[in-house]
Amino acid sequence: ELMQDLKQVLASVENFEEETLENAVKKWLEEQGLKMGQVMNALRLCVTGSNKGPSLFAIMEMIGKEDTLQRIEYAVNTIQK
Repeated sequence: ELMQDLKQVLASVENFEEETLENAVKKWLEEQGLKMGQVMNALRLCVTGSNKGPSLFAIMEMIGKEDTLQRIEYAVNTIQK
């Protein structure tokens, strides 16, 4: 459920660039009372299929909004089955 909520946050970001994405995620985490470490590894795994690599927000900017959201959706649907 957290990933679906986070997906909605990312979907609402119009300027899909690294800094804007990071700020939106940080704001959402703060509102939820969560810390980066509680969500970022799962998000990175959803988006990249790996638990390490360059800046996740830079990767999301490079692959674009549509692919980022599709990857999260695919991961959530695959893991829940």
